[in-house]
Amino acid sequence: MSPAEYLSSIESIFRTGRASEHSYRSAFAALVESRSKEEITALNDPKREKCGAPDYAVFRTRGGLTIGWIETKDLGMNLDEVEKSEQLKRYFEHLPNLILTDYLEIRWYVVNTASIKKEKVILGGLSVKKLYRARMNKTLRSMRSTIFSDKNRLHSIQRAI
Repeated sequence: MSPAEYLSSIESIFRTGRASEHSYRSAFAALVESRSKEEITALNDPKREKCGAPDYAVFRTRGGLTIGWIETKDLGMNLDEVEKSEQLKRYFEHLPNLILTDYLEIRWYVVNTASIKKEKVILGGLSVKKLYRARMNKTLRSMRSTIFSDKNRLHSIQRAI
């Protein structure tokens, strides 16, 4: 799967208006598996690790050696905040090769005893981000409109009483 095909898939899922964090997982797994130079499997919802339950374990198809873990968050999540969370602190302590993503931004952490090396990739998903922001703005406008309408109805009822 090319990055363009992946983004198209993410956008299609997002446009349903019914997607959750878990809705994008199959597309992300397909992207991860297709971009590797060797045969790997990105296993969704693997067995729990001692530090928690990362969303994926990535392992070599031959031999089954685990080569990394992936933690996913919903589109639009602030990954800077997630990075500071207790969950990620535990993961950094116990998982030496970790990816954190909101499906559009991918952060790869390679942890050794001395430090954490971080690489950041932002996919060309601006259209998806714009859709997400537009939907959120529309939802907020709708909520404000409802609140304003409810206030007006309440004032009308109060005047009638």
